[in-house]
Amino acid sequence: MDSIHILANQGILALTGLALLYFILKIRNFNIFLIEKRFSVFFIIFIAFILSLLRTNPENQKYAALQFELHYQFLALPFLFAILPPFPRKLYYDIFFLFLIMVFVCAVGSTSIYFQNKEYFDWAYGKSHLIPTPVNHVRFSLMVTFSVFLAYYLIEKDYFKDFFFKGLNIIMLIFLIFYQHLLAVRSGLVAFYVVLVLITFYLLASKNFKKGLFLFIGVIALVGISFFSLNTLKNKWGYTKYDWNLSDIKDKANNYSIGKRLVSQQVTFQLFRDHPIFGVGEGNIESEVRKGYAKKFPFVEAENRLSPHNQYLRTLAATGILGFIVFISCFYFPLFSNKNYRSKILLVIYTITSVSFLFEDTLETKTGLTFCLFFIMFCLHYTKALRVDVNKNLT
Repeated sequence: MDSIHILANQGILALTGLALLYFILKIRNFNIFLIEKRFSVFFIIFIAFILSLLRTNPENQKYAALQFELHYQFLALPFLFAILPPFPRKLYYDIFFLFLIMVFVCAVGSTSIYFQNKEYFDWAYGKSHLIPTPVNHVRFSLMVTFSVFLAYYLIEKDYFKDFFFKGLNIIMLIFLIFYQHLLAVRSGLVAFYVVLVLITFYLLASKNFKKGLFLFIGVIALVGISFFSLNTLKNKWGYTKYDWNLSDIKDKANNYSIGKRLVSQQVTFQLFRDHPIFGVGEGNIESEVRKGYAKKFPFVEAENRLSPHNQYLRTLAATGILGFIVFISCFYFPLFSNKNYRSKILLVIYTITSVSFLFEDTLETKTGLTFCLFFIMFCLHYTKALRVDVNKNLT
C-alpha cells in the first residue's frame, strides 16, 4: 500500500504535467482561471495555506515541508481539471465503474479475512479492533459509502447495456451495503445513512413519492436487520456505549477511541481560543498540540496523543477564524455556484467529505485528501460536461 501511495502522487504529477502541456500548446489564455471559478477558488485555499506555513517556527520546518508536499494537491488538481476540456459522458461513468470495482475487490478480500477468523474478530470488535482494510479503515469506509452511491447512480443513469454488467453492478451494490455494516466504522456508517436520507429527501422533493417511501422503509429495515444479524456491529455498538459513558477521563483518554478523540478536540479548541485570529500556523500545529497535551492532559501517554480529529477544529486552530472563513467559503463555493448542488453525484461526495470532517482531519492524510479532493474535482468537471451537453441541445 505504501507503493500505491507513491503511485498516486506520481499519477497526479503526471496528469498535471499533461494538463500544463495541453495548456501551453492549445489554450495559452490565462483568463480560463477567471472563468472557471469553481476550480480557481481552491487556489485561494492553497495561497492561504502557504501564508500560514510562512509562520512556521524553525524547529518545525521538517513538518512544514511534509505539509506542503501533502497540500500541493490544492494547486495541482484544480489546475488539472480547470484546463482539461469536458470528456465524453461515458468516460466519467467508466471511471466511476472502475473505482466501484476496485473498492468491491478490496472489500471482498477484507470480508474473506473476517470469515477466516470470525470468532476472533467478533470478540475484537468489543475491544475496538477492526477487520483489516487496504487503507485506513475510516477512509476506506468513506470510499465504500461513495461506491454504494456510484452503483445506484450508474443504474439510475442506465449506464449498463449488457445484462452481465448490470447484474454484476447489482451484486456489488448489495455486497457493499452488507460490507459497510460488517466493517462497522462509525464515521462511515454515519456518512452512509446521511447520504441515504439525502437521497430520500431528494426523491420526495422531486415528487417521486413511491421511490422515496420505498427507500425510507428500506433504510429502517436495513438498520434493524444489520444490528441483529451482524456480531461486529452489535459489539461495536456495545463498545461505543461503554466508551461514551465511562467517567474516568484518564482511562478514556488512554484506552478508548472516543475518549482519545474528545481530548484531542479539547486541546485543539484551546489552541484556537488562545490564537483566535490567525491561529498557530499550519507548520506549528503538531508541536502546539503536543504542548497542549503536556499542559492540560499530562496523564495522556505519548502514543495516545492524537492529532486533531476534526477538520473544522484543526483549521480553526491552525489558521484562526480568518483562515477558517477563507477555507469554508472557497471549499463550498463550487457546490452552490450555478446551483451545482442539484447534481446528486457532486452533492454526495461533498456530503461524505463534510461528515468525515466532523470525526477526522481528513485533509491532513494522503489517502483522505486524494480521495475527497480528486472526486470533488472530477465531479465538478462532470457537471461542466453536463452543462456543455445541455447548451449543445439548446442550440
